Amino acid sequence: MNNFKYDDKVQFIIVGDSTVGKTSILKSFFESEFKSTYLATVGVDFYTKDIEISNKIIRVKVWDTAGQERYKSLSNNYFKNAQGIILVFDLNNRDTFNSLKEWLISIHDNIGKDSNVQIVVLGNKVDLKREVDKSEGEEFCNLHGKDFKYFETSAKNGLNIQESFNYLITSTLKSLNKIRESDINVFGKKNVYKDNLIDINNPNSSNNSDNSGGCRC
Repeated sequence: MNNFKYDDKVQFIIVGDSTVGKTSILKSFFESEFKSTYLATVGVDFYTKDIEISNKIIRVKVWDTAGQERYKSLSNNYFKNAQGIILVFDLNNRDTFNSLKEWLISIHDNIGKDSNVQIVVLGNKVDLKREVDKSEGEEFCNLHGKDFKYFETSAKNGLNIQESFNYLITSTLKSLNKIRESDINVFGKKNVYKDNLIDINNPNSSNNSDNSGGCRC
């Protein structure tokens, strides 16, 4: 990755059981690539990409975590630095959907229930025969998160990959802007963030020319 100047940055973590397609989702977004098989992620990997939103360059970084039980404690260390979380299950495997509650417990244990961290839930592999209905995914989000957003995605054909990332990026920037403005108002700090406050009116706004770009670091 080059050191091109950026106006703001967001850092996410993607979690979920093994084989739900976390790496495939990241490959689709960051590299516009899909393969039918990938080696299981061991430990933690990360992806970085600069995109343009509202005439600002935003650096997006996502930590890719292993879903195997023995790596969960390793994943927990990354929650605390995340500004957004991508929680993934496999629509064709109900066990991975049932595991979402355990992942939420892990998230809450690490960042607290009242955290400003933004969360999206992805039901992946919608292009295959499903075991989990769309209404169940939506109900999970309604029950467990006041601001959770649910998307059904396909890393194979790219369905809702760009849309879900755009939503998470823009909602995270909005949350960060509110925190920065609050710091200025409460503590009387100089408006050092003013030039970096991103004016976001459309959750789907992005530079489409970036869809095929990106790099892996």
